[in-house]
Amino acid sequence: MSKTALISVYDKTNIVDFAKNLILRDYRIISTGGTYNTLVSAGLTVFKIDATTHFPEILDGRVKTLHPNIFGGILAKRGNASHVEQLSSLNINFIDLVAVNLYPFEKTIRETKNEDVVLENIDIGGHSLIRAAAKNFKDVIVITDINDYVDIGTYESDVSLRKKLAIKAFQHIAQYDISIAHYFDANTQYRRYEKVLHLKYGCNPHQSANLWLNGCNNPYTILNGSPGYINFLDAINAWALVSEVAISLDTICAASFKHVSPAGVAIYKPFDENLKIYTNNLTSPVAITYLRARDIDPKSSFGDFIALSHVVDVQTATLIKKFVSDGIIAPDYEPEALDILKSKKGGKYIILKGIKLVEDTRDNLQEDFRDIGGVMLSQQKNYQKTTNDLITNSIVTQNRELSDFVLEDLVLANITVKYTQSNSVVYCYQGQTIGIGAGQQSRIDCVKLAGNKSKTWYMKRFVNLPFKPHVKIQDKINAIIAYVDGERVSSELLIGSFLYNPFLHDPLTNVSMASDAFFPFTDNIDTAYKYGVKYIIQPGGSIADKSIIEACDRYQMVMSQTGIRMFHH
Repeated sequence: MSKTALISVYDKTNIVDFAKNLILRDYRIISTGGTYNTLVSAGLTVFKIDATTHFPEILDGRVKTLHPNIFGGILAKRGNASHVEQLSSLNINFIDLVAVNLYPFEKTIRETKNEDVVLENIDIGGHSLIRAAAKNFKDVIVITDINDYVDIGTYESDVSLRKKLAIKAFQHIAQYDISIAHYFDANTQYRRYEKVLHLKYGCNPHQSANLWLNGCNNPYTILNGSPGYINFLDAINAWALVSEVAISLDTICAASFKHVSPAGVAIYKPFDENLKIYTNNLTSPVAITYLRARDIDPKSSFGDFIALSHVVDVQTATLIKKFVSDGIIAPDYEPEALDILKSKKGGKYIILKGIKLVEDTRDNLQEDFRDIGGVMLSQQKNYQKTTNDLITNSIVTQNRELSDFVLEDLVLANITVKYTQSNSVVYCYQGQTIGIGAGQQSRIDCVKLAGNKSKTWYMKRFVNLPFKPHVKIQDKINAIIAYVDGERVSSELLIGSFLYNPFLHDPLTNVSMASDAFFPFTDNIDTAYKYGVKYIIQPGGSIADKSIIEACDRYQMVMSQTGIRMFHH
């Protein structure tokens, strides 16, 4: 006994081949408008919808499928004797398959402001057909996705598969209705999330956590490991940071993240002699860039989440395997490099692949939403870019001299504060964020914290302790930092007796500094100067701006006052 399929699609991709397969399975096809013309032009035998309704399309096509002969055939329960008898007495045929996709409403509202055009693109009949067929999935196959044009026999024989198609259909029309409702009332937000992954745990092991998607493809592919909630927060922020730096400065960028703030960020520069404590034979620019980021604050980077803007090669993977790290995100991995990383942490090392971020993604995601404490907060994404022109056009000091290398440092520093928990201050020198003061309530504490970290980074370059052969890299680093801080170094690590001796060196100078918000008092400038700061980028806007500029002039600093705050929470 032949079956009936109703096909009415806006997207006609693969529809002819699909219809041919239905005919081979003894389906009689009824169709409408453009779909009918497409199938007939392909030489297929198809019946117009009015051959079933015995009623013409009216109102310029607004009414064509809304008829008892159609909806009765879809909604009738095959196992209900009364339903079967009613259809037989009215000479209505069962409709066994409904393939419908809707007018592209979201595409329409992106392309036109004409309300009459928008209204004409609100699908009525197709929407109703989908809903009816989905409701009666126990007897009817409903297809709304062109990727489901597969062997119909599997759907005919398996009600669980038909139910999955019905769920997809209900989700399809729900999203469609959400788009329409939001168009007419922009003050109401409807957001649909699909749970795609159960995470290892939340901020703490006793908190469960999940990853949800809002109707889009997952921008982060898990290649290995089981990420937790904080891992994803680190990955998302770190990936955005290195992507923006790589685009802005057209170079490789690496970041070492801990607890949603960077411990170190660096761009590529040739291998530095001071990195030889880790290795002597690095040639990969990506590996060198990561080592530069990791070496900034190696104690804080212990157990970090790594972000790299470029493909991970074998040398980079081999280097990372030496360090204690929770995970990594990068645009891709060489096959052998991926195998090396997968063997880390007993096979549990977290490896994510991030989609390439473009310079401006406003068409994709205009707002960030945060559902917390019983309310939903939203804000426009921070699309503010730091450019050379922004910096040079905003200089407010008497000294205006900036080299290309200093501009590079100022751009790197200001992008870094954009992705660092506020309040934050970043010191930058020769393509490395040598001191990051993050998450402090007082700005002067940020300046001091970043300054102390930059001082440690600088002073450890002059230390050469006689370590025993068995000492691990991290223990060497910790000992060097302890030595710089004036602490006793364990004799178990060193060859022979060794006493702390102060050492002399030229002070660090020509450091660049970025602040995510204005300086309220001149003590920030006084303190920064003590740590070698010469160049500053900050938004300004304080009642103390005049005295801040005067303080910078006293020290012959160059300061750019952009008017753009960079808070991040």
